[in-house]
Amino acid sequence: MSVRPHAALRELHSVIFAAGAWSFGCAASPQTATRTQPPATVEQRDEARSTHSDTLGPAPVPSSEERSSIDFSLHAHATDLRRGSVIWFAARFALPPGAHIYWTNPGETGLATTVRFEAPPSLSINEVRYPGPRRFAGLGGSVGYGYEGRFAVVARAVVNTTVDSLDVAVDASWLSCGDVCAREVEHRSLHLDAQNATRISDLDALLGTLPKPAADEIDEVAWLTPHSFRLTTKDGLTPLEFFPHAPLGPDDRDCLGTADPNNRALTVQLRSVHSLRPTAGLVLTRDGGGMLRYLDVVIR
Repeated sequence: MSVRPHAALRELHSVIFAAGAWSFGCAASPQTATRTQPPATVEQRDEARSTHSDTLGPAPVPSSEERSSIDFSLHAHATDLRRGSVIWFAARFALPPGAHIYWTNPGETGLATTVRFEAPPSLSINEVRYPGPRRFAGLGGSVGYGYEGRFAVVARAVVNTTVDSLDVAVDASWLSCGDVCAREVEHRSLHLDAQNATRISDLDALLGTLPKPAADEIDEVAWLTPHSFRLTTKDGLTPLEFFPHAPLGPDDRDCLGTADPNNRALTVQLRSVHSLRPTAGLVLTRDGGGMLRYLDVVIR
């Protein structure tokens, strides 16, 4: 069955999949963008990561003066700058139609997207969170994880010392793939003033797209072999797909899973030459109302 984004949650900047009985694979001030061709290596896996999972060859080297095809921006939700205040930051991505970039675990192809914040000592950024990815099928059965459309990486910060103002910056890099692939790097900065509150109007919606701790949502996890496990969710919640947090080793491949909606079960076969117990990742689930969400789980 083909995989398609769910329209309602896509508006909330999350990438999810249509419901059904599934069989699938899983892997594991503005400046001008810098775009370079990803370096080739002698390792076949590294070469695969440098090119688009759907392309027929390596991307040409674009001009260094060419702007990024992706709209990248930094926003803050800050009502005051007194000690103990919480500030939220959103690094927003808006991709053109037909383009995708990769998750923190890009899978077997692509390069990981990174978003790094720079803050003064008066501010601690203690949590940077990415929304759950979708799966891309590539050449030769390879699998990549990433994003299309619009989404945001969200960071939570706490003010350590009361200040009148502060400056925050973000550096981000990603591999943008459409007809060709290009490595892109962007830098953005914000100046926050205690006299002028800033707000993110859709902050609650952005937070709603982020993976949640599994908590009591998982009923049982059983390792069948060192390379496979079966996960069962509580009543009213159906597991659909598993995304490992960490990329697998250079001699490994991704994983294959089969969901059994009738029994609230997901069986995952990790295609690896090594034992992967324990492992951790995101489980894409659907509740009784048809809403899809990601759970952050550790499989011990």
